[in-house]
Amino acid sequence: MINRILRAVNNVVDTIVNRQLNVLVHCSDGWDRTAQMCALAQQLIDPYYRTIDGLIVVINKDWLSFGHQFHLRMG
Repeated sequence: MINRILRAVNNVVDTIVNRQLNVLVHCSDGWDRTAQMCALAQQLIDPYYRTIDGLIVVINKDWLSFGHQFHLRMG
């Protein structure tokens, strides 16, 4: 599963950076993989998201604002 996510993130980053195209990321349920892929792609593309402040922005923007079910994932 992790390998598939990393390959998908690589495709997203390649499409944005090298092909200079926009992408739409949407997975089957939209709860886990969508947020994982978008957050990781942003961190790979923009160094700001590799800082503590940037990580906080990503978590708020791509996880919390879309209602990620942390309470179910954290037990």
